[in-house]
Amino acid sequence: MTETPPDSVRARKRRPRTWVILVLITLWGTVLYYRMEVRAYWWVHQLQQASTPEERRYYTLCLTSIRDSSLYALPALLRDPRPEIRILGVEALRDCHSLRAQKLLLNALHDESDPVVVRAALMLSLRRDPTTFVLDRLREDRLGKNLRFASAAILAFERIGGPMAVEGVLADRDPSSDPNLLAQAMDSLASLDCRTEFRFLIGMLTDRRPVTVPPFSCRMAVEAIARLQGGEVAKGIDRQALLVATRAPPTVGAAAARSLCLLTGQSFGDPASRPAEGGHAIQHQWYTWLDRHERGADATSQPATLPQ
Repeated sequence: MTETPPDSVRARKRRPRTWVILVLITLWGTVLYYRMEVRAYWWVHQLQQASTPEERRYYTLCLTSIRDSSLYALPALLRDPRPEIRILGVEALRDCHSLRAQKLLLNALHDESDPVVVRAALMLSLRRDPTTFVLDRLREDRLGKNLRFASAAILAFERIGGPMAVEGVLADRDPSSDPNLLAQAMDSLASLDCRTEFRFLIGMLTDRRPVTVPPFSCRMAVEAIARLQGGEVAKGIDRQALLVATRAPPTVGAAAARSLCLLTGQSFGDPASRPAEGGHAIQHQWYTWLDRHERGADATSQPATLPQ
């Protein structure tokens, strides 16, 4: 006759099964709670493996749709060796508004690829009100020793706009600053349609130091034109003429003249193509124009053409 085990023994035999069930329930609940984060890692993996632009766009839209739930997966895209993938990682941050997203965008401003930097600046500008953290980081980069980071900060201030933009762009007004940085600052003033800094721009007209790194706007315009296909040329678009129109200013003075022309519709010539005395003559013409402008007179004297 078989002896029936006591209830305590039967309970001990059932207990391991109970714990397994509890662990499985807990794991299932965790996966269910973080299902979007899990999907984000999968979409990131798929995006990195995608072979067509359509596939990449699809997975980017998937990541964008879950907003901040994608934040822990996105750094893998931002570290990808391919700039065309990193720019999609920046794009996926468009609707992420947490502090972590802002940090990722600020770090993307340090990217070695111009299109990635430009897109990161745009994504920062889409936030309704930039936080103190963002503005402080941009000012730190603007006044730092890394010239590429400083130029990217100027671009970010330009895209963000608002009352603090000009202050950020001209955080360093020293005329002896790096010529490439000055060229970027003056280009951004034109993009901001800033009409309060005419004297600063006119004062830079006689600076004959060469600009070796064109402003972001010139570099991106040339890159976009270079991608024009035969269809655009067949429609009558002259690629070479466009390249000439977006030619980078060769000197700081030429960059100042270009920005003044874009802001006012006036052109008194390119200081870079004149002897030093000619540059001073152009500067004198601009001061005469500014005097008439400030007096409220009609300062229009020449057609609106870029300096040749």
